[in-house]
Parts: sequence; C-alpha cells; structure tokens
Amino acid sequence: MCQTQCTRLAAEHKRLRDSRIQCDTPLTEQIKALMRSLPPAQRNRP
Repeated sequence: MCQTQCTRLAAEHKRLRDSRIQCDTPLTEQIKALMRSLPPAQRNRP
C-alpha cells in the first residue's frame, strides 16, 4: 500500500472508533439509582 492509502485508512479507523459516552459510575449503581427514583407502583413490579 502506498502512504496515502495508509493515512486514509488510519483516519477512517479513528472516525469509526466507539464513540459511546464513558461513565465513571458502574451500570449496577446507575440501575439502583433509577429504581430508587421510580414511583412505588413501577418499582415493585415483578
């Protein structure tokens, strides 16, 4: 491959990188906080 193709592929790879938001709070803690914020009728559903 020539240099320009390598550069183009590298730029495309960076663009396709996972861009989801990273969070410091573990998912289990986020779920617990969500459950505490729900009204009792929704919180106690089976």
